[in-house]
Amino acid sequence: MFALIVGVRRIVWPTFFVLLLQTLFFAHGGLTTLGVNTLSLGLFGPLFTVSLWSLLRKIGFNSSLGLAFACGMGGLSVYIIDALVLGMALSDVAGPVTTFFGVLAGFAPVQVPLSVLEGFVSMRIVRMLSERRGDLLPKELATFRKSSVPINAVLVFFITMGLSGCTYEGIDGTVFGETAELAGNPPTDSIVDLSQGEMGLAMSILILFGFGFIAGSSWQRLFVGDKDAP
Repeated sequence: MFALIVGVRRIVWPTFFVLLLQTLFFAHGGLTTLGVNTLSLGLFGPLFTVSLWSLLRKIGFNSSLGLAFACGMGGLSVYIIDALVLGMALSDVAGPVTTFFGVLAGFAPVQVPLSVLEGFVSMRIVRMLSERRGDLLPKELATFRKSSVPINAVLVFFITMGLSGCTYEGIDGTVFGETAELAGNPPTDSIVDLSQGEMGLAMSILILFGFGFIAGSSWQRLFVGDKDAP
């Protein structure tokens, strides 16, 4: 959603800062994988979303449902890229194809419903902005067509699915952890344990994301000018 609103180039820096925070304080990701995580979350996923939305508009599917589809598939594409990277990186532990599909199977119970939910939530946020502050959106988002789909019912359905998926142990504790153990690189604890401070985590992420937008804006002014195209 942010990539559609402000462009792909302005998303890379905020993503980097949030991932750095998670790496240093929450043992989520790692310093040695910071580069590929930034590329998958801050470049490939947003770029896929922007490209898919552009394609949908060209074929006349520029409705709110099409926007939700583009955002949802963009989120899901990040995990497909992660599975592809792990399949290549851990090919000496298991075959790359086996690892790829194993990671996808681990992602699916939680990430598929969450990606759909993220798509519809993103669409609702963009719709709200288009109705109240259309000046903050690019033209193709400020004028997209409203869908007749009962969005509230869809949101309730996938929120229920997403919450039910939270009881699943998930990819971190199964595929990632077990594969790391087989490779002789077991997961380590975070440098500073802030895992119990949910409010602190949320505020830290918001602050670091804000720093990322400042860095991204400075980068754009210094090197690429004020051009707004993604």
